[in-house]
Amino acid sequence: MRMKQLKLHVEANRRGSPHGIASYFVALNDKWGIKLYTCPEERDGCMENQSLAYNVGVGPEVGGKIDLPSSSDNEHYIHGYMTKIVKVAGNVSREEAGLPSDREQCNADHGYHTTRNVGRDWKEANQDEINQLHETLEELGFYFYDSHVENIGIDEDGRIVCIDFGND
Repeated sequence: MRMKQLKLHVEANRRGSPHGIASYFVALNDKWGIKLYTCPEERDGCMENQSLAYNVGVGPEVGGKIDLPSSSDNEHYIHGYMTKIVKVAGNVSREEAGLPSDREQCNADHGYHTTRNVGRDWKEANQDEINQLHETLEELGFYFYDSHVENIGIDEDGRIVCIDFGND
């Protein structure tokens, strides 16, 4: 995608995309997406953490940095980096339980507590691998503060990986 096409794609798809407090994720195709931040320092720190994690097998592959041109509607999420798409553990846990994979849809159809309990059960069943993930990240100097099923991924090789590399 060219920069103008990328900007239009992000603008059209950001709202409703997965997001956290400081970032948005927009899928570009079935293999790659872009994580977007309001400030380049936050983007750079997260990208560095994810690159370190990828190098030891506990994070998704990282592509290059992208700074999108700002738009007239005060678009703030313009500093990004490319990241390989992995399955979100929360979606997998809901699919395995026969529920809608989308968290919001699952909450609407079955209630928040059902969604939360399914995620908790998945974490309990995979606790040894999650503990190893935490240990590996801590050895890199990164503490995985927000370790819940929406911030844990499963890569194409079936490994459990971190997908939230916030600096706080």
